[in-house]
Amino acid sequence: MNPLARVFASREMLWNLTLRELRTKYRRSVLGWAWSMLNPLANLTIYFLVLGVLFNVEAPRGFNSR
Repeated sequence: MNPLARVFASREMLWNLTLRELRTKYRRSVLGWAWSMLNPLANLTIYFLVLGVLFNVEAPRGFNSR
């Protein structure tokens, strides 16, 4: 069984463990759940704006790309 199939088969356990981790980490925080999602999205947005718009950098094409 490949690793991706094993993760997919145990997705409910992974979901419950993730929820438990978030609940214990942000127990008394009002913005904890939102911050755990907004922080990576903010980083992605900043990288997109700086590299994509400001510096006009494009990802290199691979050998097998069409």
